[in-house]
Amino acid sequence: MNFVLSLLNKKQVAKSNTEIDQFIIANKSFIDANKIKIPSTANIPYDKFKPILDVLREHAYYKYKLVTE
Repeated sequence: MNFVLSLLNKKQVAKSNTEIDQFIIANKSFIDANKIKIPSTANIPYDKFKPILDVLREHAYYKYKLVTE
């Protein structure tokens, strides 16, 4: 599954939680921990976005919003 990561004017497509982790590490100083949003469809199974939550937890980001598109 692909994940589209965006921050300010940057966009990147990540195919694994390793790539998500690298994106966070490279942009950590720009990330506002209170403005993390995870957009998805309303019927996406939990196991599809669990890798994102795992990486966020590793970086101590516990506040996020799940937003349906």
